[in-house]
Amino acid sequence: MAEADNSISVVAVAGSGIKHRISIPSTVLQTDTVVFLMDKIAELTDIPSQNQKLIHKGCKLEKSHYLRDLNLRNNVKIMVLGKKFCPEEDEHVKRIKTTATDVEKISVKVSIINEEVEGIEKGFLDQNLIAEAVQKLTKRLNACKEEYMKILENLDGIVIESKYVDARRRKRVLIVHVQSCLDVSDTISSVCDIAIRSSPPVKMIAANSCQRREELIGKLSSCNTWFRDGCRSLKTE
Repeated sequence: MAEADNSISVVAVAGSGIKHRISIPSTVLQTDTVVFLMDKIAELTDIPSQNQKLIHKGCKLEKSHYLRDLNLRNNVKIMVLGKKFCPEEDEHVKRIKTTATDVEKISVKVSIINEEVEGIEKGFLDQNLIAEAVQKLTKRLNACKEEYMKILENLDGIVIESKYVDARRRKRVLIVHVQSCLDVSDTISSVCDIAIRSSPPVKMIAANSCQRREELIGKLSSCNTWFRDGCRSLKTE
């Protein structure tokens, strides 16, 4: 039963079964949200509120839930899932997030180059201007590929201890993605190479790159999905 003043005490169960008792005054119980619990748990466990996942009676508690609607009772247990704040790992994660943003910017440039190549394929450029245009596109594309390679070198230079599982996972995912971006860039390069060697260029592009283009579109779509989902999670998790 609750105490006379209607305040209650709940038990937050964190990692390894460690229990922390949290007192909730009656006024707080009536007016505050789950954020109150998260802040208290952060103080007791060093798990930042943004990293917490609270479970009560098998259901996840959302920040917007009011405490008064949770039917809390004295000594009720609330499971706490989440990772403690670690300054060293946090620095690794920040560095990887910044690198992921750099990769996204390069990939935007590659996508623009791809669109221009498609325009040449479709005959949108005067025949006499194609060779020069393709050479410029190739130069821009090679610059992007060099940036990708530099990023891979930088990622390789980030040494993360095995105990920092999250940071190591983020690094591994980002490396795989950059390699995929390089693959896409190589596919576009092969199309440009065909155009430079062919005569007339535009006919050779159309004749040789139809299958490559289909493959490229699939890869670009995959990269874009990664940026919308994976890369976004790297920035906000």
